[in-house]
Amino acid sequence: MLTIKVKASQITNLTDARYFAAMGVDWLGFSLDPAATNHIPPKQMQEMVAWLEGPAIVGEFSMATVQTIRESYEILNLDFVQLGHFHTVETAKALNGIPIIKEIVVESIEAIADLYQQVTELLPYTSIFLIDLPKNSLTIDNESKSLQYLKLICNAFPTIIQVNTKVALMDKLLTDIEPLGISVVGGEEEAVGVKSFDELDELFDILMIEE
Repeated sequence: MLTIKVKASQITNLTDARYFAAMGVDWLGFSLDPAATNHIPPKQMQEMVAWLEGPAIVGEFSMATVQTIRESYEILNLDFVQLGHFHTVETAKALNGIPIIKEIVVESIEAIADLYQQVTELLPYTSIFLIDLPKNSLTIDNESKSLQYLKLICNAFPTIIQVNTKVALMDKLLTDIEPLGISVVGGEEEAVGVKSFDELDELFDILMIEE
């Protein structure tokens, strides 16, 4: 059992999907935008999901239209849809009735101070917020002011923090910011069915409750 909720994002292969499901993650995300990084065809996603049990399935969309997102949600029997950074409040509002994870990419450490207003505007239409720091190579270490803002947001709203697999700062993240959960990104296989999970194993060792 994990001490915190975990979302595994951008899953592209069954090896990753089964690994994360076995680790007890709460959400598995698949990038369903054809133009997006790590895109996976819907049929391939369905074939992988058929092997899995446990996690909620998330369709990740970076630039797709409301119609495409709604159709994918219904046809693929998704549990959540994730809207990309550039999707607006209007998009979230138009998807009324669909559980939404809203990605917010932080452009700079200074920009963290402006997140509260942005999240507040999205709150009526959003189930969970995903704040992405690594996309712009931002970190939480030695940034006391940014830690305060992130903690404020995490205390007020259901928030997941996107992290890399480095574990050195995990204690600081869990104790100083206290998010609802974290999000990690899947990766490519070295060969079909072959992949090293050393870094992720180290991360999950920290997050696992001994039974």
